[in-house]
Amino acid sequence: MIDNRGKKTILLLFYLSFLLFSTQLFSQNTFFSDADIFFKKYVINGKVNYQTLHNSPAEVNRLVNQIATYPLTDETGNTNKAFYINAYNLMVIKQVIDHYPVTSPRDIAGFFETNKYEVALSLKTLNQIENEILRFVYPDPRMHFVLVCGALGCPVITNFAYMPDQLDDQLENQTRLALNDPGFIRLSKEKTEISEIFKWYEMDFVKPGQSVVDFINLYRTTKIEKNAPVEFYNYDWSLNEHKVPSVIANNTQNIETSNIFTYTPSKLLKKGEIEMQLFNNIYSQTAYRDGKRDKVEQEGRSTYYSGLFYLLFGQSKSGRVNVGFDINIKAVYIDENRKGNPLAVFRFETSPSSRTALTSLGPKIKFQPFKNFSNFSVQSAFWMPVAKDLEAVGGFLEYPWMDYDMYTWWNQFFFDKTFGTQWQIFTEADLLFKFKKKDGGTPTHFDIPLSFFLSWFPSQKTTLYTMLQYSPRLQLEPSEAFDWETQMNYTIDPFDLVSDYAQSGLGIKYQVSNNLNLEASYTYFFTSKNGGAGSTYNLGLRIIL
Repeated sequence: MIDNRGKKTILLLFYLSFLLFSTQLFSQNTFFSDADIFFKKYVINGKVNYQTLHNSPAEVNRLVNQIATYPLTDETGNTNKAFYINAYNLMVIKQVIDHYPVTSPRDIAGFFETNKYEVALSLKTLNQIENEILRFVYPDPRMHFVLVCGALGCPVITNFAYMPDQLDDQLENQTRLALNDPGFIRLSKEKTEISEIFKWYEMDFVKPGQSVVDFINLYRTTKIEKNAPVEFYNYDWSLNEHKVPSVIANNTQNIETSNIFTYTPSKLLKKGEIEMQLFNNIYSQTAYRDGKRDKVEQEGRSTYYSGLFYLLFGQSKSGRVNVGFDINIKAVYIDENRKGNPLAVFRFETSPSSRTALTSLGPKIKFQPFKNFSNFSVQSAFWMPVAKDLEAVGGFLEYPWMDYDMYTWWNQFFFDKTFGTQWQIFTEADLLFKFKKKDGGTPTHFDIPLSFFLSWFPSQKTTLYTMLQYSPRLQLEPSEAFDWETQMNYTIDPFDLVSDYAQSGLGIKYQVSNNLNLEASYTYFFTSKNGGAGSTYNLGLRIIL
């Protein structure tokens, strides 16, 4: 048997391990994975969906913010090299959507040589990134086949980001693809035509004993004859745009973008954006579990409804601070019939077995503590009880127990990690403190829920997920309790594990319109100590304006 001290030690080690794991995750910059998701989503057959990005620029703006403060590491290694390649391609896209619609990057004054963006805490033009950094610090002729200037004359842009640990293979593959592309290297019986890139940057491709054609032949399957006449065809400066069908374009890009994918719980609103959500939860049980986790059947059915409404406002230009408030509505229905309908809780009656009230409300703030980690955020809310006799002290009043008559300080730590375009892991660690308003009633305590979600995005409108949550409760003050089995009183010391529960479940989210998301889920409490043995049925409505 594990004594209380042993339980505390195990619990403490569990959460220390989680915190260490989280710290390791948070310490890794997510720029490369975020960029990879972006390119996969908006590059179609070597062209960019500028129209959708112009209409909904939130994702590219987040990447631009990451580029601005990116922490450079090694001076000449692959990490910085890959960063600057991705930054160049993203800054091209950013300039195009800022001036959209255009037919060519040349339509934008100062596109290459004058317009500056913040890159790793330094203002740079596209020409400076290419010539003063990439060509000077990393002299690699393969660079010319991965830097894409927004024109059809460039090698095609990839639908993935360049990664430090894969960079050499990616450069090699893209160079080989470009130099074997019949539209880029044009061979005929009469002549060979090559891109003006080889004229503008000739010195990057030649070296003693090697001509431009020799370099091209290093990568070609069908070689160019050494003495064949070579000409430069005119560079095509037309925009490398993926044209969105008019049906989609006139439908405010519902198919191309998704608030479900973009605004995960870890993400914050930009300044001026508004988020509203009503999350409805019905918990119903016909049994509970005692201090030994044994299931004890009830005579009837207990059902509790919780409705959480919150409103958030984007406050900062950087998108790192949101403020708002929460409103909690509760209802309870105690049915003598075990087979009673849980929806009876919505009768909203006031009787010895039923009750409904607005129980608490309070302000909240959500913020991104680390500028470079857009997928980690913290949310904090403080709730004040506003209804009377919430706890129905002793259980013998004319109303049933509904909620804790306590001040609540709820802190949530959100982190998500996306893999490819269809999978995402989301974790949430909470510190939920409940403080007594006055003597008597439930002792001051805190809960430490830890939640894990695995989401799959089968389409831009739909998310399917599974979840697992464990939540222990520890008291902050000593109290006396009664053991019904031994018929004896015992003392609960500070930081004793007084109760816990674990639940798992399945859910689905669907984007009804560009602003409205619906969510439905079911969970089952498969174990608990001094807790319920029931299930929850959940329905959420979320609007982002």
